[in-house]
Amino acid sequence: MLHEDHDIRIIPGNPGAWDLVDASHVTRYEWAAGPIRDVAFRSIVDAGCGTGYGVARLARLFPSKSFVGADYSEAGVALARDTYGSLPNARFVVLDLTAAETLELARFDAALSFDVIEHIADYDRYVDGLDRVLRPGGLLICATPNRVTRWDYSDVENPYHVHEFTADELAATLGRRFVVERVLGQHIVNERKRLYHIEQHSRATLPLRDAARRTLARRLRRRIDRRLLRLHRFKSSDIGFLPEVGSAFGLVVVARKRDDS
Repeated sequence: MLHEDHDIRIIPGNPGAWDLVDASHVTRYEWAAGPIRDVAFRSIVDAGCGTGYGVARLARLFPSKSFVGADYSEAGVALARDTYGSLPNARFVVLDLTAAETLELARFDAALSFDVIEHIADYDRYVDGLDRVLRPGGLLICATPNRVTRWDYSDVENPYHVHEFTADELAATLGRRFVVERVLGQHIVNERKRLYHIEQHSRATLPLRDAARRTLARRLRRRIDRRLLRLHRFKSSDIGFLPEVGSAFGLVVVARKRDDS
């Protein structure tokens, strides 16, 4: 969804949202609930929280933990406050982690950063910001699209992505400040839906799709598109997190802040 400040944020359930993007965002928060369930993680910051739906999801799941959603976008934070401001264990703040200031030297037990780092030109400064808001030994979970498979899952360039990463690049970038523990790939594990999505969205199949659609009347095309969308909408169970990263559409790094930093 394109907002007035020209950044894109996903709102689950919005009929205009691209289904795989929607599903990939939601399942990252569902997956992150596993690691942060540990009692050691009492305070969690979501860096780049957008409209706040991920923070709200986790805050409801873990009422004894405190959550802060931070985003540079005033429009996104305002929407998050309007929608989820009644949650007693969540708050939302406007913050640019590439700037010098942080959350008043706050030290969180865990930080989430989902689909943010690829939007930032000076991503090293962003990683420095993540380091500053975590306590020594704090947990970082960082997710971003996989540059290697970009054109397998999309036929258009995302104009808001400044730098996309391979698994090795992401691990090295975060490894400058953190101890990388795991690198996982985010996959479509439902093979039927994976093949259908690639057929419909891969750049390689774009000429064939265009030629086929030109032979159909507009009304018939719309009926077919609506039916196919219903048949191939993604569920959480269609998305998996696996050690194999080469064919993944997304990357997830689990890391720890060094005790001496």
